[in-house]
Amino acid sequence: GTIRNMDDEADQPAAACCSWPWCIRAQGAKASKATALAQQRWLAGDADWKNAEESSTFARNCDLSQTHLVKAADAKWTSSSHCFQCALNTVHECDDFGDDIHTFPDIRRKWLSAQVSGNVHYPRVRYIVDYPPNTPRLPYHDHPGGEEYVVFTGRFADTNFAQVEAPALVRYPIGTHHAAMTQPFEGRTEILTWWGLMQATSATESAQHVALCPRLLVPRQREASWIDGPRRGWAISKDGLETRIERWAPHAEKALLFRRPIKEIYLLRGSLSAAQRVEGATAGEALGLLAEGDWICFAHEVSQVDAAAGPDGATLLVKELLPYDSWRRHVLQDVRQSWHSWSGATGRASGRGHMPAASLVEASKSPQSHLRFSRSRSTSTVEEGGTVAPGSSQ
Repeated sequence: GTIRNMDDEADQPAAACCSWPWCIRAQGAKASKATALAQQRWLAGDADWKNAEESSTFARNCDLSQTHLVKAADAKWTSSSHCFQCALNTVHECDDFGDDIHTFPDIRRKWLSAQVSGNVHYPRVRYIVDYPPNTPRLPYHDHPGGEEYVVFTGRFADTNFAQVEAPALVRYPIGTHHAAMTQPFEGRTEILTWWGLMQATSATESAQHVALCPRLLVPRQREASWIDGPRRGWAISKDGLETRIERWAPHAEKALLFRRPIKEIYLLRGSLSAAQRVEGATAGEALGLLAEGDWICFAHEVSQVDAAAGPDGATLLVKELLPYDSWRRHVLQDVRQSWHSWSGATGRASGRGHMPAASLVEASKSPQSHLRFSRSRSTSTVEEGGTVAPGSSQ
């Protein structure tokens, strides 16, 4: 597919709280909704990443007919509200409204991808967010499509994991909920976030906190799930495909074969020369050198990537998904109402999925089920301590 590079407009400096002539927090007054929304529009200053007028939809870097590449060197920080839908200026019921975080200054984002649709009751977004010192507690919320994040710097304790020190990865499957920033932190906290990008089968999993090695950003004190020559992998999701971390040795050359149509890579460490190839093609399309912090989401038709790690090797965070919605709606339609809010929900533990495995098995027997695709294409691709790897060319 065609490769798109994102060039953000220059960011305007974040204002100090007391410099705002109508600052709610400085005045110590309660915000009216109209005034709070005005502050939100001022905070979300990048016109490329917000609607000019409030709208029920927003889409950028989410067209699966193309490959989308965001280079870390090109992406710019932009001032932002905490609520990403406020930042995008999309129609929603804001969970932040009335809390200190709603108008808290100096939060910044680097956007990777965003998709909000009136036809889908939750958004799908990817971004890096930077929280300033002493950010207040974030509102309690649930995860209708799951949430995953990598803590690069600082601390991000929440109601389930009291000690989340950088570097770390946290995975909250569908059916979990939490409130973060439960402990004040004097420094800045930088986090890479995926929201709404999980398979329905994640609802059978529990939340997990994975401490990472500071040098390589691979899981600490955890054996590799599989080894494929100079390539090692750690399964983060239960199926080993949806979310995994891979470590490639210096100068390792491999063909990474994808098993699902939606696939993306975030380069955590090192560098990687890559060329994407569609099924049946004899040659690939060069993507150039991917550097630390680069993100790429491949076009639907891309079936493999021919890659070579740089002199320092490479650490990749890889995600593979089935098509959106079609694999989720028929499976979880009976529990959709419980996704709307965590308040008053029954039978749910904060760090545990709420969908019984038996329900998913029954649902997968449906003729319309796309879960069958997941099992048939990925059976036995991951074995604990074994040598069979997802994406292996062997």
